[in-house]
Amino acid sequence: MFFFLTKNKPFNHAILSDTIYKNDWIVQLDQGWSEANNTLYKGYSLGKPLEQKIDDLDFSECPGNYCIINFNNNNVSIHTDDSRAFPIAMQDNDVFNLCRLSYDKSYSIFEDAESIWVDGSIQYQNGTWLFNHHPEKNFTYSDTHPELSFDDAVDMLCDHLVQQASSLDVDGPLLCGNSSGFDSTLVRSAFDYLGIGYEMVYKNQKE
Repeated sequence: MFFFLTKNKPFNHAILSDTIYKNDWIVQLDQGWSEANNTLYKGYSLGKPLEQKIDDLDFSECPGNYCIINFNNNNVSIHTDDSRAFPIAMQDNDVFNLCRLSYDKSYSIFEDAESIWVDGSIQYQNGTWLFNHHPEKNFTYSDTHPELSFDDAVDMLCDHLVQQASSLDVDGPLLCGNSSGFDSTLVRSAFDYLGIGYEMVYKNQKE
């Protein structure tokens, strides 16, 4: 779920396939976002359905994997689930969650961007982006925790993904979103590795 918000000029990248104009903001998104109540959103929430949260304008953090961008007059606020799994950064009036890739020179405009820590959210108010710290989020790290190499970490994540995919116990068919996003690609790769059949579906597919 990629986004780029700016008051200046759009960022040219293939993954940002949709452009929406909200007030004096240019909002660039990848595919799969929905809009209601002057709010853009994508993903899912556990417990209360994400669509219901949008209807209620309930932006409290809960388990899931989602992003909400709310436009209130000329103010903007960005909300995520309780364990945001993607980076967010801001620079001047620009806010985005595109990671800078060392081999892609077009990302050089992000070199001076300020990262938004996961224990808070941001909102645009009175002409500036503000960080709202959530002190109830307390992250600790033990210095006795073993350090993993990049390859070891990748192997551990792959093993976990394959284990979870192989233990699925469902009655109906398995459906995978026809998307080039990381989540869908990872799920499909696990199914392909295990030889598990699935059906590709589009976001607006009814049957």
